This record gives sequence, structure tokens and C-alpha cells, in this order.
Amino acid sequence: MKSEEYGQVAQLGRAIGNGSRLELLELIAQAEQSVEGLARMTGHTLTTVSSHLQVLKAAGLVLTRRDRTTIFYRLTSDEVARLVVLLKSVASEVLPELQLMSASSNGTDVMGDAFVLDMRPVHEFDAGHIPGAVSIPLDELPARAAEVPTGRRVVV
Repeated sequence: MKSEEYGQVAQLGRAIGNGSRLELLELIAQAEQSVEGLARMTGHTLTTVSSHLQVLKAAGLVLTRRDRTTIFYRLTSDEVARLVVLLKSVASEVLPELQLMSASSNGTDVMGDAFVLDMRPVHEFDAGHIPGAVSIPLDELPARAAEVPTGRRVVV
């Protein structure tokens, strides 16, 4: 690689070199998200989320789709999701105090024989989930509580 190419790669690194932007990428990797939805999930203001998304878009990490007045964001490719997973995996290795769940382990070493309950909306569950997880969206939990076993550890 030439020096200027390293500079372009470094620009990508700067775009993901922010915890809030990494969080946004991880949420967008689960399913296409609106700015409003991302603000609600992260607790950030619309302005802050929009600003971070513009950085990610300029770096080529996300694409947009407009539906009337709402803008939705999605990852440009599966490689972007893999980049986030790889970054978390490296962080787990070099910073063991983080104790992040390795994506390659699909959670089995952390969860053992636990009942894995995914409480996200169905469209997010359908977009991707831990193998063996059971989908009971939060708003359905009171009516479906009997489906959650009482004699097993439950991981939400």
C-alpha cells in the first residue's frame, strides 16, 4: 500500500474510533434503523445521532433510504458488521477486563445451558440472533411469561 492509501484506511479507523459510533453500527447491524429509533435506543439526542451517522456515511460504512420524512440507515455490507465483531474480539483478547462475549463462541461458553430470551422486536430477531434464542418481544412478555422456564438460568 502507498502512503496515501494508508491515510484513507486511517480515515475509516477514525470513523469507527468512537464508542457511540461503534454502538450505532452494532445496532444497525441488527436491522435497518431510523435516526429516531437509534436516538431512543442509545439515549442520545437526534442531533448527536445524526452527526455520528453522517461521519459513518462519509466513511462509506452505512447507506441511507428515505421513506417520506424518515431516513433509515443500513450497513453497506456484511463486512462492516464483521469489522465491528472483529474489533470487539480483539478488544476481548487484549483487554480481558472487558469480558466481552466473543461472536465466534455464539455465546455458549458464557451462557452454558441457560434459556436465552431475546426481547427485541420481531424484525430485529429475524434479522439475526443467537442460535437457540427464543423471541418474546418486551410488549408480549406479560402474556407469554409462562414460556420462560423457572428452573433454568435465563439470559436476556
